[in-house]
Amino acid sequence: MIRRFLSSYPTSSAIFFLFATLVMTWPIAMAPGAHYSGRQDFYMNVWNLWWVARAFTESGVALFHTPLLHFPDGAGLEVQPLSLAQSIPAIPLTLALGPVKAFNLLVMFSFWFAGWSASLWTRQVAGRNEAGLVGGAIFAFAPYHYTYFAQLNLVCVGFIPLYLLAALHLGRKPTAARATLAGVALAAVGLGSWYYGVIVGMVAVVLSAVRLFGGPRESRQARAGMEALHWVSCLILLAPVVARILPSFVGVEYLEAPAKSGMGLLMERFKHTWATMSLWSYAGLVTLSLAAFGAVAWRRSRALVGMVAFFFVLSLGARLALGPVSVPMPYALLEKFPVLDAMRYYDRFFVLCQLGLAALAALGVSRVLDRVEERRASWKPAVAAVLLILPLAEFWPGGLPSTTVDVTLPVPVERAGDEGAVMAIPTYFKHWDGEMMFHQVRHRRPVVGAFITRRDRALPNRFRKDSAIGPLLGKPPSSLGGDLSVQLGRAGFSHVYVQRRPLVNGTPPEVHGVYGPLSIFGRTYLRQRLFPTYPSHADMAERSAAWEEALRPILGPAVAENSLASVFRVPREEP
Repeated sequence: MIRRFLSSYPTSSAIFFLFATLVMTWPIAMAPGAHYSGRQDFYMNVWNLWWVARAFTESGVALFHTPLLHFPDGAGLEVQPLSLAQSIPAIPLTLALGPVKAFNLLVMFSFWFAGWSASLWTRQVAGRNEAGLVGGAIFAFAPYHYTYFAQLNLVCVGFIPLYLLAALHLGRKPTAARATLAGVALAAVGLGSWYYGVIVGMVAVVLSAVRLFGGPRESRQARAGMEALHWVSCLILLAPVVARILPSFVGVEYLEAPAKSGMGLLMERFKHTWATMSLWSYAGLVTLSLAAFGAVAWRRSRALVGMVAFFFVLSLGARLALGPVSVPMPYALLEKFPVLDAMRYYDRFFVLCQLGLAALAALGVSRVLDRVEERRASWKPAVAAVLLILPLAEFWPGGLPSTTVDVTLPVPVERAGDEGAVMAIPTYFKHWDGEMMFHQVRHRRPVVGAFITRRDRALPNRFRKDSAIGPLLGKPPSSLGGDLSVQLGRAGFSHVYVQRRPLVNGTPPEVHGVYGPLSIFGRTYLRQRLFPTYPSHADMAERSAAWEEALRPILGPAVAENSLASVFRVPREEP
């Protein structure tokens, strides 16, 4: 029975990728509560997990609007990457373990799921179990996946090959069940990340047209019914979310023009790092070699070659800089369309380029093993093992960097009779909003700012214009009004905190294990990508000391303090 169970490829591949994930994401399994990134996106995604769990378990909480951010007006979350395909199923995990551990376990799951689903698809493409394992490993553990470690919506790449697998089965034998399954898989892609929903949606339209018009004319009506079921199944799941978020992408002026950058093989001093390698554009030398060998079988590979080329060109962005010359690219036309013009980082198109290369590499593995069987069949297991180990060895990060946050912000948790908002003093300005949201997961009180991925111009920010409270949101104080405590109390604030140091930014992360071959091609970049440092942290202690000195005469001594922050309580006005 056990042998029969293990002989099933879906089962055996699932077990293989479980062990591979434990190794390739080590030491997350041993320390799921550590921080494996210090980027603002990490803090925001932890908050997103916490908020979704709260919205589905507490009465009177709306999913797409929160009163806790941008106090006192609240903020819409339509454009926030809530990643519902992951965050909703993870609600029990979030409630039981907390959002940090839930986030890290979801990231681990994303690597397992991406490997497993990609292996199922590439096995169908290449026709060999061994090829499927190699294709899944190349897609799941490619640098692209690691560089988005802090963003739950972009790390969930596993739904993409799952949809392609469902679409492949639908094309081979159209049935109502397969059409429905393909539609559900496509909806899952969009619910995990609207970026991937748009990207894979482009592929889905092409595949749908091929299925509809590529067969005999006499059966076209039946195929049209299957395609309609496919799209209806997808839209039924997506419609409630799309109807809510679409107005936030169409015709909205954002507070700040979104930064747009395309794929770059060399990005010197990108986000204040000194490394020049754009790690996510590194597809792997083993991958490229196997893919080139697989592409030779042109009849089987031409569609994949087209997919790789098309999405690589899109990943370059609207314009390609070649020294002093700027060359317009095809995306310059696509970005004129609604929704597509909201893509901020074009490198996200590279996910389908990497997946296509994984499938081409699987074809290459299949061709290699065909030749081995012809000449010396006894070598086949050893050759297959080497072909599987090589890409894993190339991509292995040798242990992810991490840091442990031992100190918590000493703001008391909100309770009945002690309601009130928190005024967080911006003693530094790069990750202030994200860390403030991370603190809010614990104290659960409203805050003035927040890291909303896109803030339109209509979002109120009234306190910045307030003559009494506005100076608290600016540079270190020159003078604060004597009636500041009264103004804060009337505005609904109960506490003011001054953060003395960042949570983890600026702190050298712990490096686990030994360096793998990936260190040659950007291990340092990966560490800097996950734990960026900024010059503004150097004078943070001086700023916090200046704020504390200015607040004591007005609010009295700090009611709580530790190495992370000092907390002042706003005196209550007597009735």
